[in-house]
Amino acid sequence: NIDFRAGRFAAAIQHYEQELRIDPRDVEVWFNLGLAVIQAGTPQDAVRCYEQAIQIKPDYVAAQNNLARLLAVLPPAMGGDADRALALAQRVCEFTHQGVAAYVDTLAIAYATAGRFDDAVAAAQTAIELSRAAGQQQWVKEIEARQELFRTGHTYRQFTGPSEPPHRQPDMRH
Repeated sequence: NIDFRAGRFAAAIQHYEQELRIDPRDVEVWFNLGLAVIQAGTPQDAVRCYEQAIQIKPDYVAAQNNLARLLAVLPPAMGGDADRALALAQRVCEFTHQGVAAYVDTLAIAYATAGRFDDAVAAAQTAIELSRAAGQQQWVKEIEARQELFRTGHTYRQFTGPSEPPHRQPDMRH
């Protein structure tokens, strides 16, 4: 969506909401609406979007990952849920055999939110190694910074959406 890419999040949100009036079961539109509301500054509203996408398509790994990340970084008063975040992140990583750096990074964040800092450091290290292997140096630096927080017993409380604009998600089934 051109509006999203240009930073016009309100227009993108309006566009996705219009698409959902036409087809309320379009999981990619729910996913992209979640991304747009995060970028518009209301990440807690994205929880509903990702939950809806997962309700429609229970094996939608990208939506599960984004929901896990949100639940891990949002404070409880805004809908954060450390236990649910950890369960979702573990499920995503099991499903993808801990082979996707972004998903393992979410697992690290969820471990830290749950107070399991040693596990968070270890998961972050795995995410760093996966990012290095993929030549994603920017991700390496970002994850290393989070890993340092975990080493010192701190959680990570920012939701940074994906570095790419929204797009149609591939079917993640194996």
